[in-house]
Amino acid sequence: MRKRSQKQFLIFFVILAALMQATFLYRFRVAGVKPDILLTIVIFSTFYFEGSFCLKTALFAGFIGDVLSGGIFGLNILTFGLCGFVLPLYGQRVYRENIPIQLFICFSSVLAVYSLYYLASRVFLPLAGFIEALKMVILPTALYSTFIFGPLCIFLKKSLGFLAYENRSY
Repeated sequence: MRKRSQKQFLIFFVILAALMQATFLYRFRVAGVKPDILLTIVIFSTFYFEGSFCLKTALFAGFIGDVLSGGIFGLNILTFGLCGFVLPLYGQRVYRENIPIQLFICFSSVLAVYSLYYLASRVFLPLAGFIEALKMVILPTALYSTFIFGPLCIFLKKSLGFLAYENRSY
């Protein structure tokens, strides 16, 4: 698959994932927490695409997340955009087949993005303490999103043609 069609497919999948996340993903909640598929797609893109495309994908995913979430408009754009700006600096240096490191980067990124989102939300809304939010929402969401990241990576790598056996020329 050519680079341009890979990018178009990823953007299409961001839109599809946003619709899934806004409509029926609530049925897959565990202890009231659901994974953030949009953020995991942004994290995936940092391992396989150049930085400028990752930033554009992150800003687009953040915009869609803001439109569909009904929360404070602009916070998803800000947090996803920071993720799409910072992660490509490290994501391109990670060996693509090193799954434990990718899972660690996914976990720490979701943890950082949700923590930043919560702290920025506290400026505008009266919310509970950070430690309670960390225990009840942020940490479980990071774990659940990391759990989803593995199968999502396999699906996207297969769909985009990044698996090693598909890239061989005979």
